[in-house]
Amino acid sequence: MAEKIGRSTAEAYSGLAIAIIAVVFPVTWWLKIVLMMVVGGLAIDIAFRHPKTIEFHWLKKLGISVLGIGILSAISYLPIHKQYVEDSAAALSGELEAPPSDVNFNDSDVKFQIGAGLDGTKISWTGGKGPIFTIAGSKLLIRRENGKLLLSVDVRERGSGAVVVNITDNRWTISSAQNVSWDHNYTRNALEVKDGRGRVVLQVVLMPESVRFQGEWWHEDGNGGRVVRPYPYDPVKTGPVFVIMTPVYHPDVPTIEPIFKYPSKEHWGEYVNWFKP
Repeated sequence: MAEKIGRSTAEAYSGLAIAIIAVVFPVTWWLKIVLMMVVGGLAIDIAFRHPKTIEFHWLKKLGISVLGIGILSAISYLPIHKQYVEDSAAALSGELEAPPSDVNFNDSDVKFQIGAGLDGTKISWTGGKGPIFTIAGSKLLIRRENGKLLLSVDVRERGSGAVVVNITDNRWTISSAQNVSWDHNYTRNALEVKDGRGRVVLQVVLMPESVRFQGEWWHEDGNGGRVVRPYPYDPVKTGPVFVIMTPVYHPDVPTIEPIFKYPSKEHWGEYVNWFKP
């Protein structure tokens, strides 16, 4: 009996320690789930080795176990979900994917539009696999392969020319240096990246029929360009607007209005109220 009590006490302390680690420490969300499962297993084992519960019918044990797991899940949900959001927001790579469609697109059916809103004019691209445009030494390419819409582009920082974000056939990678990329936010089919100044320098939304984008590109020599559609933020300027910038002329307006909420670690995957994808 003393041996059983000692074992139960050791398991109780172990479970408490694991629970504290899972809830308090910033371990990854999936590890939190694993740790809480271990805690639940230890708690059930301790509960049913007690002299008063060891003779319980298996149905009663099952009911108590389900109730206990439910309570443990409710207690651990918030810290695990918070860690999941933070881990997801901090990801520096991912892959864009257009929403599914009932339409079977041909590889020659490539469209794009400037701006994130639904009201932008869709432009058909007939240039084959060539770039939509080349600006400040960077190329933006949109194509279809086996009906799948693919985007490739890179954006460099103003000043140093460091790569802020690179997208190759929808696979995106963002700089880990905060002075190069301050923050970013994304969903399965949209990506938005801020540079070290906290300004949106790339905004991409993949739709089944087209790619919507806005961006700001710079070259190491100090020249750059911004492609933006101010409307609906500015009803007078319906856009799109192409701003050519030099080392001495680089106006801040019109800017690219964010479609996501920030900071991303608190609002991962959340769109601003006006944006309806």
